[in-house]
Amino acid sequence: DHAPPGFALMLRAFAPGPTPRLCQGWEEKARALGPGLNVLRSAQCPYLADAAENARSAAQKLGLPFSDRVIESADALRGLAPSPYGVFALVLDGKLISSTYLLEKDIVKIIRGR
Repeated sequence: DHAPPGFALMLRAFAPGPTPRLCQGWEEKARALGPGLNVLRSAQCPYLADAAENARSAAQKLGLPFSDRVIESADALRGLAPSPYGVFALVLDGKLISSTYLLEKDIVKIIRGR
């Protein structure tokens, strides 16, 4: 399966069965997060708490509402994640702007460049 901007789910089947698929509805999930700067993250990577703090600092600097949500289950991931990379997402006003760790200065630069 494939999803923008370049995600690919690759599979080597060892037995017959259903083919795994990526969840869909990325844009709708991003819009559902509402206005402001929103972080969705899992506990999979210890650096993501720092990434969320970078986003919080950027939001404060820019006067934006901020939300930090920790995804704690596979069901929550399928229902909330606005990209196939369910470990981290940075969403501004309902649009995914990054699925990777960013420094505060990089977040500010992206937002000001919009």
